[in-house]
Amino acid sequence: MRAPLWLALVLVLTSAGTAAGDAHRRAAVVNIAADGAPAPAELDRLRAAASARGFAPLPAGPLRASLEGPVDRTGALAESRALLHDADEAAARFAAVEAAALIARAETSALADELASEAEVAAAAADAALHRAVLASDAGDQAAALDDLRLVRRLDPARRLDPAVHRPRLLELFDRAAPTGGTARLRIESDPAGALVWVDGRLLGAAPRELADLAPGRHLLALSKPGRRPARELVTLPAGGVLERSLQLAASPPERRAQLAHRRLAAEGGAAAAGALASLIASDALLLVRPGSGGLEVAIYASGRLGPFRPATARDALAELAPPSVRDSQRLFATRPAAPESHRGARWYRTWWGISLLAVGAGSLATGVYFLASDRSPESYRISRWCLDDSCH
Repeated sequence: MRAPLWLALVLVLTSAGTAAGDAHRRAAVVNIAADGAPAPAELDRLRAAASARGFAPLPAGPLRASLEGPVDRTGALAESRALLHDADEAAARFAAVEAAALIARAETSALADELASEAEVAAAAADAALHRAVLASDAGDQAAALDDLRLVRRLDPARRLDPAVHRPRLLELFDRAAPTGGTARLRIESDPAGALVWVDGRLLGAAPRELADLAPGRHLLALSKPGRRPARELVTLPAGGVLERSLQLAASPPERRAQLAHRRLAAEGGAAAAGALASLIASDALLLVRPGSGGLEVAIYASGRLGPFRPATARDALAELAPPSVRDSQRLFATRPAAPESHRGARWYRTWWGISLLAVGAGSLATGVYFLASDRSPESYRISRWCLDDSCH
């Protein structure tokens, strides 16, 4: 049987590329429950079942432990609430200085939360401002209390104070702190440009931007951008004047972005959220697990599709994970899960099959140039059963 050298190279490189595609398939177990985590034996069994179908598990480490553990739905907001509770206890002991320090720490913690939405951060900042207003009112500083209560009403317009909890003097100040119009302006820039601008928990456009007719006094300014840490600070706007602020958004590490995507998947569900997480952790498939009425349930995300939840002990629990023996025509191109629009657009020459084709083309060209340029007499070459000219018998 005779064949040119380039055909032998095609067969070798294509086989190597297919094997490489199989060897790099990964599957991650993702717990979407907020309370508790699957038993280690159940996790081991799921990882072993995925491995039997040709999917390697995520390496052991902080990322895998975070994905398989309970969903972090609170972040730094839980710490902020705990600090405010400690501040209440300090105020009850008449330790005003300690209480004020704890309130300041609670506010800082809330503003630094990367996982919370801007509405959640605004509500937490309103809690801190209300505690500070109570402290100022009890100390007789009505001006400071009124300033904090104005901030509370900007951050949480629907909030009402319980007369059974708060003193009449504070209730009166709260009524006087009703929002009013204003002539203050805020000019905002971001680095990088294009960050979303939030003022008092409300989205007002993208930076650079100038906002007019704002009430003078304190406001919560926040900037957010995908892949970046949010930047937040309390700013004071002058009456009739303009305040210019330029905030820099630091890059968010991949582990934090994966943690945020994990939280979004648990809250929203759906193939889009699963695809975003799979893309961030470079996983071909996700095994989503949650507690069910009859025990652990599992749903499979693979090839851009999210299957239904089934009991983890069912025979078809991992039906969406194709075993290595299945040779689907899509296997050449679907070696990574479908990602959201923002993650698509991978070039063909960056895939394993594109690299193989380029290697084959380069090898064929080099071989052709070598034989054409050679002035030696024709010779016969044999590679196993393959013969390179007509002289082999």
